[in-house]
Amino acid sequence: MDAEKAKTKSEDVREKIIQIIEEGGAIPFSRFMEICLTAREISFLLEVSYSTRFLDSFAKSFAIAAEEMLGLCEGNSIYDFGITNYGFVKRVAKLMSDVDYYLVNHRYLAFNWRDLPENVHIIDEAEISDVRGIMISNKLVSMLPFHIVLRDEREPKEIYVAYKNGEFTEMPVELQNEGLRAYLERVEDPRSRVEICLEAMKFVKSLGKRLSKGFVVISDYLSDPMEMADAERASGTITCYDNTTHTHNPFLMPGKLIIRASVNISGLVEYGEDVGLRVAGLTNHLHLMKSTIGLVDEFSVELEKISGSKYRDSKLGTVKILIQQKEIRNPILKCLKLVPQFGFWEKYNYPSKDDLEILPEG
Repeated sequence: MDAEKAKTKSEDVREKIIQIIEEGGAIPFSRFMEICLTAREISFLLEVSYSTRFLDSFAKSFAIAAEEMLGLCEGNSIYDFGITNYGFVKRVAKLMSDVDYYLVNHRYLAFNWRDLPENVHIIDEAEISDVRGIMISNKLVSMLPFHIVLRDEREPKEIYVAYKNGEFTEMPVELQNEGLRAYLERVEDPRSRVEICLEAMKFVKSLGKRLSKGFVVISDYLSDPMEMADAERASGTITCYDNTTHTHNPFLMPGKLIIRASVNISGLVEYGEDVGLRVAGLTNHLHLMKSTIGLVDEFSVELEKISGSKYRDSKLGTVKILIQQKEIRNPILKCLKLVPQFGFWEKYNYPSKDDLEILPEG
């Protein structure tokens, strides 16, 4: 999409939101995000360029990890719900020619790729059930519509979007959404201003429901409550950008900029447990590649790019990889052999007491 078309589309989205607010009153921030997200094309997110050598190595690293997971669950399929690189998919498909790789069309992302390898298929989300294999999501959950809740008063309030004096403004409204109340009671988060992505919680549960045995791999901007407790995160983690703009103001160019917020890992874990998902481990791209193919120092630039470090000055943080499993007792994955070993990382890289096998005495 060229700059002029993008500007026009943003103006159209802005007018649409203004009309909705003027006709029906202020709307939840999640509704504002939903309109922005469904209105724009996110194809540019697929256009990040990497060197051929890096893509070869990254695809090899993923294939090694995926082959081990498929062996543990006796599966033969990978379902990709995320924002995926075309070159990566082609390489993985070639390395895993006996595995079916499915690109999944859903509400916020549709694939229209051509010239795909024979073992790569494009399907709709509704077609998926009783999966024995791997379900992956890349940089999707952090861009799903989220709510903003303020907890610095006696009664939590939700942020709505109003339009006054020619500008979009935040309007705190008494919290009425029971789903948000349930989340606040269930998920640990020390912040007074919290982005809560109920869509992400529904998404991880939908993956778990469709999975009969196997793994869910979520690669995204994820945060832990321990990481989010510092003062610089007191104003939230919202980051907005496209190829030319980087801001923390979601009202700057609605419909043009991608709006993201870091998703609480604890929430994904808690809601995943409702459908039988257990944590296998937490890692990042650097450690995943080191665990599977060895030293990767030559790819430091690409790893910075893929980990989202471009926005490290923002509140969004970097990309982490959460691996959950279902119906596989205490899996020890080689791709988790080397993981970050400090702070919050540790609690996601040790098996649950419920998963430990108790041996008979003697």
